[in-house]
Amino acid sequence: MDAETAVAQLFQAHLGLSSARDGGVRGFRDLFAVPALTSLAQKRELLRAAERTECAGVIMDALLFVSQTMARDALHRELASAPIARQLWIQHELSGRDGGDVAQTARTLLAAKAPAETVASVLLDMAFPLAPVDLPSTLSAAREVLRVATRTRPHRLPAWAIEQLAQFVALGEIQLETEQLDAFLAPPEHRLEGYLDKRARGANSLNANWRMRFFQLDATELRYSKHDAATLAQSPNPFLDTRLRGRVELTRHLVVEPLAYVGKVSRRPYCIKLSAGGDDRGALIVDACTPVGQAQWLDALQANVRRLGADARWLQFPRRCVLGMPPQTFLRYALLYHHDADPAACACHPSRLQDALQLSDKRVFFASVVTLAELGAWDRVEGLVDALGPERRSSAAAQWCGYGPILDVARRWQAPLGLQATLARLRDRHDRKKPAAVWSSAPDDEQ
Repeated sequence: MDAETAVAQLFQAHLGLSSARDGGVRGFRDLFAVPALTSLAQKRELLRAAERTECAGVIMDALLFVSQTMARDALHRELASAPIARQLWIQHELSGRDGGDVAQTARTLLAAKAPAETVASVLLDMAFPLAPVDLPSTLSAAREVLRVATRTRPHRLPAWAIEQLAQFVALGEIQLETEQLDAFLAPPEHRLEGYLDKRARGANSLNANWRMRFFQLDATELRYSKHDAATLAQSPNPFLDTRLRGRVELTRHLVVEPLAYVGKVSRRPYCIKLSAGGDDRGALIVDACTPVGQAQWLDALQANVRRLGADARWLQFPRRCVLGMPPQTFLRYALLYHHDADPAACACHPSRLQDALQLSDKRVFFASVVTLAELGAWDRVEGLVDALGPERRSSAAAQWCGYGPILDVARRWQAPLGLQATLARLRDRHDRKKPAAVWSSAPDDEQ
């Protein structure tokens, strides 16, 4: 039996036209029993004949056989003239490796003599996976892809792909740093409820009684009662205590700290103490009973206290997580919360963000207008229009985007009618004379 006959029998087996009773070659393991396939020439002919069938199953059987009976370098030389087999072999090799090992993947592609387009496609898929992946993992893969792509010759990524990767890495690093800082400075509001043991207030520390109470935490206070709402609703007892037993108002000076309480007859290592300015008189001590419960309540209480000391803008416009934000949205985030920060100390300052992501002056200017509109600072919008527009200048500034887009923003955020009328008049006077120099805007009949 020669290589052509073996491939024909494999093809019939994959089409379902042969059975086990017929004998012959039905899979790649049967190829080891064919004496003629011990020669190098027959192995090459086996791979070429399998390539001509264009059947993935037949080609894969031939590849599995020759990969175990042929030298690696010889196999790669044969794959250079068999595009279908080469692609299947690359997929087979990559499927058995760690998906995050970019260097090994690149070596596999280059050893198999994959074309530059395939190398670029596989590396970009590793940098930008379709399935949702956390940003630190994606960023690590993108850094490695960028490092490999800029050092691997002659199969470098296209210039546009390297530029996109570099910008993605820069954006991701800034977002990680910003999220870590802002999540601490302005954490989201924490709401928590559950049963905790409460120490009697004002009692001697050694003889104090402990009672289980139902605690509820929101943005401004911690309150407690004897029973939760579900118990009160289901209980047939008409004399059940429904009163609020106490509350603690959260202030920026409230001290929340862990406490390992040692009493006369018991130890409670997972307590939390709340005191005004660190004064122990009248302090509230609760026992979460477990280290997990203590950490959960401690984090929630401290986060809500930190929120009270944050800038009013953080409370008026609750922040979103910045991880994965597109550049334009992240620019508006930076303009809203960090426009007045020190550029040297703030990685996401708008000016540094513009340099890192190579944002155009017009995009930054328009994002500034949108941010001011969201804040309701229409006097500052009017000042920008007067300073940069062509109405009071011989020519518009480089970042000028036109009166029309600003009018769209004014209508969207319900600016004063006088400002809207002024912008409409200026748009009709200037924008329609040089439509190529400004951005387009929505027609009046769509407003």
